[in-house]
Amino acid sequence: MNRLLRVSVYWCGLGLTVTGLLYAVPRYAERYFDLEWETWCSPSLLMKTHGAFGFWSLLLLGVVWRAHVRTKLRRPDNRGSGLGVLTLVSLLVVSGYLLYYAGSLEFRETTSLLHTAGGVVLVALLAWHAAYRRRNALDRGRAAERIDPARGRDGTMVSHPQDSAETETRLRRFVLATFLFGAVGTGGELVLIGHLEDVWQCVPLVLLAFGLLAVAWQRIERGRLSTRVLQGAMLALVAGGLTGIWLHYDGNVEFELEMSPSLAGPNLIREALAGATPVLAPAALVQIGLLGLAYAYRHPFLARPRPGETTR
Repeated sequence: MNRLLRVSVYWCGLGLTVTGLLYAVPRYAERYFDLEWETWCSPSLLMKTHGAFGFWSLLLLGVVWRAHVRTKLRRPDNRGSGLGVLTLVSLLVVSGYLLYYAGSLEFRETTSLLHTAGGVVLVALLAWHAAYRRRNALDRGRAAERIDPARGRDGTMVSHPQDSAETETRLRRFVLATFLFGAVGTGGELVLIGHLEDVWQCVPLVLLAFGLLAVAWQRIERGRLSTRVLQGAMLALVAGGLTGIWLHYDGNVEFELEMSPSLAGPNLIREALAGATPVLAPAALVQIGLLGLAYAYRHPFLARPRPGETTR
């Protein structure tokens, strides 16, 4: 697939995932876990937006079938995950049609659960499919370009420069995976505990969403600008975490002074640190931001291109 089609698929999938989860998670949490909180967006608007992304995905599905699927199905590599993606997409198309147009009320709940579970599994399988494709391409490139390592004067094997680059790539991927795990987990926990009561409580979710979008753009665009934007998003996460620590501490101080106006000095600090609001909880944003900065540190995409070359 060309870059424009690939970017369109990624953005459409992101829109479907975000709108689907924003609709499904509060609904299922209330129904099955007795958790209630107010959402900032109406369910009807989320369903309409999700449906619009669904129609866009059907258009893209026809284009992807002609440009990618028909040729790739003939190759043995990555065929299994590709068939799995096609199966899940077919399931989502049928279940989505039943939910919007033809499903009965009796089986609507079951169809909804099946649709949601299929969407979550499809996101993971698509990520695996894309990563496996890229890994196969890198392996073929290394096999074509690799030169036997030279031996030193004492007969010992000299380490190959490509080995160091491969180790750096694997470490960078591990840091990125840790960042994604922390960002998604922290964001999900904030939603589940109802950290959405005012504007300040929504800031961590906005920063996490911005960080995830920056990572997605950097992995798609693969250039210097997107990497700089990613670094800016990570710095915003660090600043947001430090600000959150101060806000939690300041709120605990006010509460403790209302309860005991005579508190002061070390006693006030101790009571504020052990208060009802966990002071160091926003430090999770600082850790996530530092992980993102570690991933982007001296990233190959930041290297200035030589004359006639690009960073892509």
